[in-house]
Amino acid sequence: MKRLTTRALAMSVTMIAVLGPCLMARAETLTAASALEQALAQNPTLRAAVLDLQATHEALRAAQAAHRPALQVGVDGGHNESLISTMSGVAPNADNRVGLDVGLSYASKAGTALSVEVGGAWSSREVNRDPSTTANIDIGSTYGVDASVGVTQPLLRGAGRDVGEADIRAAGFSKTAAEHARDRAASELVRDVLSAYWELWYAQEAVTVNREARELAVKQLADAEARVRTLGILARTESLRFASELATIEEQLTEAEADQRGRSAALDQLLGRGPGDELTVEVGNDGPVALAGTEPLPSLEDVVEATRRGSSELQQLTAELEVARDKVRVARNGVLPRLDLTASFGVGGVWNEETITTGGLPNDRPALSGQMGLELELPLGNAQARAELAEARLQADAAEARLQAQERQLETEAATQLDSLRSARRRAELAEQSVQVARQLAEAEQEALRLGTSTALQVLEAQASLRETELRYRRALVEQAQAENALDHLTGRLLDQYAVSAAPREGSAQ
Repeated sequence: MKRLTTRALAMSVTMIAVLGPCLMARAETLTAASALEQALAQNPTLRAAVLDLQATHEALRAAQAAHRPALQVGVDGGHNESLISTMSGVAPNADNRVGLDVGLSYASKAGTALSVEVGGAWSSREVNRDPSTTANIDIGSTYGVDASVGVTQPLLRGAGRDVGEADIRAAGFSKTAAEHARDRAASELVRDVLSAYWELWYAQEAVTVNREARELAVKQLADAEARVRTLGILARTESLRFASELATIEEQLTEAEADQRGRSAALDQLLGRGPGDELTVEVGNDGPVALAGTEPLPSLEDVVEATRRGSSELQQLTAELEVARDKVRVARNGVLPRLDLTASFGVGGVWNEETITTGGLPNDRPALSGQMGLELELPLGNAQARAELAEARLQADAAEARLQAQERQLETEAATQLDSLRSARRRAELAEQSVQVARQLAEAEQEALRLGTSTALQVLEAQASLRETELRYRRALVEQAQAENALDHLTGRLLDQYAVSAAPREGSAQ
């Protein structure tokens, strides 16, 4: 009964080994470059960052357009009748008018408000000037043209470019912050995709190692069974050891395949794929062996300095600090009283069909008007403005504190990642040496078992040690690649390292 069980186990293992590749035949093979390309094109988090940046572009355009001249055109017309009482009865008065007004207004970045207006009108009137009769007199057509210029210049509150350009500066700072936020999101995406890519590679390697171990275990079990049944030169306990080892490898292989599916799903999510995708993502055989570092590691001081200069996160916080400081300047101006200098000048003329060449005044000159004055506004208590100034100062101090805290945090992360990279490199070197020794030991034990100078237990222990050492070596390679990518992300070099740019993605998101 026990022999039947071990035979059935061996046959089932053989069937799985044959059918396994067929079940995976629909898997999609990705290189690191193709994975990054898909993620940058489809990841919703990066697309949101790009759309946020596009919104700041439009906000800056809107702020700049606020200082462009505005044209106003107005047309009006009407007919009015009124009734007056005369000695002979009631007489109607009639007034017809059509007017056209064209104006231009402009608010400069220094706070100056300028307006220019030109208007023309045509009118005709019928009036009763004799109360003894109801007869009306047709005055005829009358034409009028007037032009005026008005200027208002703030002298205290609202004066200068600090206030006039506040919206433009705020929009510009926001755009800069959004650019760094987009670069940060792209760099984080590249880091996460590469990390998930190598994790999937490791999971795939674990499956491969366990499948190879299973194939070897099947052969060893069959050989042991033959020695027990046919030759009688091997104890039954030795055969059972091989059967037990095969069952253990089957269990490890099942866990490895489940981990591979989980890693594939994690990479699927980063690539922006939906949960209904049928294909399983599988990386190719180009593992991170080529990434084994041979270049000398930079010093901690160089890494910290590169982090301060190149971190997109720090640059984003710096732009946000500039926004907060600019709000302080604007709020400081709001505490001042309002004192405006106003001036206006106008010219106009009226004529009718009989005196069409005259402006209506002596010497054929038009009517002139001019005005100049000062307007002072003193609020009865400026508690609101002072509170807004205090709020802006506190927000600026908070933004500066966040920047300092993030600088220290990134410096700590840079030191940690540098140490992790150094450790991963050393472990990869040692694990590579261990793999060579473990392979030689496994081969030697296998040969000794064939010659009858070793036991199955010693062979199985050597083979298990070889599997663990091979996986430990691959894990060290993955952790080394992840540490290098994390360090490049902190210093802002990751996008350049993989020749990735998120800027062209703005147009694709529209």
